[in-house]
Amino acid sequence: MGQLVYTLAMFVGGLVIAFWKGPIFTLIVIAYMPIMVVFGALFGRRVKANMFRKLGQSKKMGALTEETLSAMKLVVSFAQEDHAVGKFDAVAEETNSAAKSASLAQAGMTGVFLTTMFGFFVYSYAVGSWLIESQTINPTTGEVYSAVEIIQVSQATMMAIMTIAGISNIVPAIVKALVVGKKVFDLIDREPLIRSPATSAKSAHSISIDSGIQFENIEFRYPTQPEKSRNIFQGATFTIKPYTSTAIVGPSGSGKSTIVQLLNRFYDPQEG
Repeated sequence: MGQLVYTLAMFVGGLVIAFWKGPIFTLIVIAYMPIMVVFGALFGRRVKANMFRKLGQSKKMGALTEETLSAMKLVVSFAQEDHAVGKFDAVAEETNSAAKSASLAQAGMTGVFLTTMFGFFVYSYAVGSWLIESQTINPTTGEVYSAVEIIQVSQATMMAIMTIAGISNIVPAIVKALVVGKKVFDLIDREPLIRSPATSAKSAHSISIDSGIQFENIEFRYPTQPEKSRNIFQGATFTIKPYTSTAIVGPSGSGKSTIVQLLNRFYDPQEG
């Protein structure tokens, strides 16, 4: 808040000094400000878009790395090391490309800002030289504009512009906050594919586990697996007795974790 007040005070102060020293020249010089605003807005949108892409690719790469490392034994068991490495290389290349694009966009925005800033000096001093040569009267002094007044107005106006432009130092942080915030709100607003019936909350209190948990002729294959691949379960039937401890044992890839995921309804059961 203090930085915002300081920025506003410097902006207003610079304009007050500029109008005091030369109102006509100041009005002409201020006409250059929309150019900086337009270029800043255009490149700002590009920076934001590239930041979205970079964050999305980084998330994808992190998820792939975590998934592969957590299932390393399974990958090795099926001799899929080369496939996993190739998949990682492809995602890493996409992430690297997204990061480069984001960096180039930020660098381009800085370059455009500096170009428009130096263009401001060219524009203001060219107009100031014309005012002096045309013997234009300064309403403040009642005399012809002098070189000193031209410099004073140019510097004061640039101080006001630079003060507002100084906010650009926190633009990357603002963009990152917007990107992350959008991801958070997207997650909050996400409609789950697996939805519980409206009566589930009421019926949960009346459910009895006296009969245990029964799996009857269960067939299951992960949704991401090809249709022709083998099922994890093929006609699996068993009962977990109530009020007992049940151990699920078996080799890697036999479906132990899948049973727990099905119990927690991480996958939506389908009859057929």
